[in-house]
Amino acid sequence: LDLRPSVGCPYLWPLCDMPLYATMQPLFVNLTLLNSRSATAAFAAPPLWRPRAGGHALHVSFAYDDHRGLSAHRGFLGVRLSVSSSASGWAGEVEGELVITLV
Repeated sequence: LDLRPSVGCPYLWPLCDMPLYATMQPLFVNLTLLNSRSATAAFAAPPLWRPRAGGHALHVSFAYDDHRGLSAHRGFLGVRLSVSSSASGWAGEVEGELVITLV
């Protein structure tokens, strides 16, 4: 999920134009996962946020239903992004990797 204006816009507008800051409401993103190998899938492991440069400033949590699995017509992965209160005085770009493993 690349929210940089030079990469993700216009497809992710207005997310790419909205800065995140410590006192704002969390940003929620619903992701559509397409599995080219099967019509249905399941999470092999819980989604994982691997922070890189500046990644300490971002708190990432997930909502998903691992009991029903995923298909073209049901299943979801919600991502909640918020700035850590400890990073309220920090400014910069955040980089990291969202790892999702499906079986």
